[in-house]
Amino acid sequence: MKAGKSLERLIKHLEVMLARESGSVLVESPKRIPDITTGKDREHDVVITINEHHHELRIAVECRDRSRPITVNQVEGFWAKCQHTGINQGIIVSSRGFYESAIKKAEFLGIRCFNLEEATSFHWLLPKEMEIYRRVLHYHWTIIPSKEDDTTSIKEYQLTDSNGNEISKETLKINAYKKFDEYEKTLNVSIIRPITFEFNGNGLLLKDMITKKLYLIKKLIAKVDFEIHHEFAPILLVKYRDKQKEMDLIDAAIVNFSFGDKEQSLVITGKEGECKNVSVLSGKLHDR
Repeated sequence: MKAGKSLERLIKHLEVMLARESGSVLVESPKRIPDITTGKDREHDVVITINEHHHELRIAVECRDRSRPITVNQVEGFWAKCQHTGINQGIIVSSRGFYESAIKKAEFLGIRCFNLEEATSFHWLLPKEMEIYRRVLHYHWTIIPSKEDDTTSIKEYQLTDSNGNEISKETLKINAYKKFDEYEKTLNVSIIRPITFEFNGNGLLLKDMITKKLYLIKKLIAKVDFEIHHEFAPILLVKYRDKQKEMDLIDAAIVNFSFGDKEQSLVITGKEGECKNVSVLSGKLHDR
């Protein structure tokens, strides 16, 4: 995932946490809004809509995860975009800060400047890393044809259903994992591995990609093994701050880790003196 997109997802989550006490706040990311002059949709990274009685206030947040601080031109460009999409308040969030001239321009134009700053420690979180144990599954498939056809010489093949739609390796893996998960839940003892599961062919076909010949499949056999990976994931501490007011908005501790083949993030958020909120989000969030 691109750094800019992961920052957008983190800022959306932080804004959701800040707004969670109010039922009249909607946080959307990304959000496309029609340009008031051209009619074409324009995208904002995060849009916060606040409804109070018969009034609606729209706040747009621009997330910048670049190698340099925000410039005057970037502030002016975002301000113009807000003017043409009916935004009431614009906010720029930067992971690299702002040039002083950009802050002055933002104050003149009414754009708020927020920082996402790394912190060295939080008094409420002592560990610097999180210990993680994760199980990595390995699969080996054997395909048994319905007839006495010799398919061992096939070098390149594809599995399809009766309509010719491809059955991907990812689909096979998901089905094998479900079987493994169901099997594990029935046990009260450690798993003796590898474990073998059988699947009925149910009309599946094996296609020789060289000769284009099709073979009806009787069953598929999955041999599943696994290994346990033990690792330590660093905890990234960040402060979401209003740069102009020099005010902390919310703290976040982020741990990026892998769960199977998917990247995930554990996020602990909270403000000074308040209870902390723990969330698990898909994908990697803001990283060093």
